[in-house]
Amino acid sequence: MLHSFYHLHTVTVTNKDPYFVTPTIKSLLRKRNKLMRKSRVAEAQSLTKTIRESIAIRAKVTFSSSKRGSKELWEKVRQVTGKNKTSSRPMPVTVEQLNRHFSAISTDPHYLPPPTKSTANTSALHYHFTEYSTFRALEQIKPTAVLLVLTISPTGSSKSLHPSSTDDTLSCRTGCHPP
Repeated sequence: MLHSFYHLHTVTVTNKDPYFVTPTIKSLLRKRNKLMRKSRVAEAQSLTKTIRESIAIRAKVTFSSSKRGSKELWEKVRQVTGKNKTSSRPMPVTVEQLNRHFSAISTDPHYLPPPTKSTANTSALHYHFTEYSTFRALEQIKPTAVLLVLTISPTGSSKSLHPSSTDDTLSCRTGCHPP
């Protein structure tokens, strides 16, 4: 007979809820959310005022026993906000251990470099350009030289947009073409 007048329901309050959330406040919050979903805004606003007053009373009870500005009060504030005064703990792992771990997991021991294409000039793979050799090659280009521009179509055929001059032999010999 009591169930018809006093409805029993379970409300779970976890440690992730703020300190002021009691089972009563949590059930009021759920009721307010249901009212908002049903577009009964006026009733939800009235319930919001009740929830606000309940939270204020809970805060007063929590902090009223401490003197204003005291260490005890600030300790309660840190406890409530979750910002406990803790010294930095030493890390159980060193930086060197982290570096070794991540270098080990990011290295593939079975990696093989891709094979060279049969159309590539293998002698050019070992040719190293130096600043001086680049300077000498650019210095020897005649002012009347024309730049060789190659375009490669999706079918793989290439065509020259500009006639080449004999001064482009370095780039043609090494297989390095301008983009």
